Amino acid sequence: MRGIAPGVVVVTQIIPADGYTTPDGFKVPPNRNVLTETFVNRGGSWLIAEGHNTVIDERAQANDPGR
Repeated sequence: MRGIAPGVVVVTQIIPADGYTTPDGFKVPPNRNVLTETFVNRGGSWLIAEGHNTVIDERAQANDPGR
């Protein structure tokens, strides 16, 4: 969690996701996701203003030149 302005924070998490089957029968294996959300404080409550989810491609992660 990182404050970026008064009453605004950004949270980035790596979260596991279970596998599932789509309605057309495609099987998605278990994976990990990067979830990034921006929260704003409105009247003492933290509300999600924006969110984005990216699936981590483990094959690409293994070849990340920035590691």
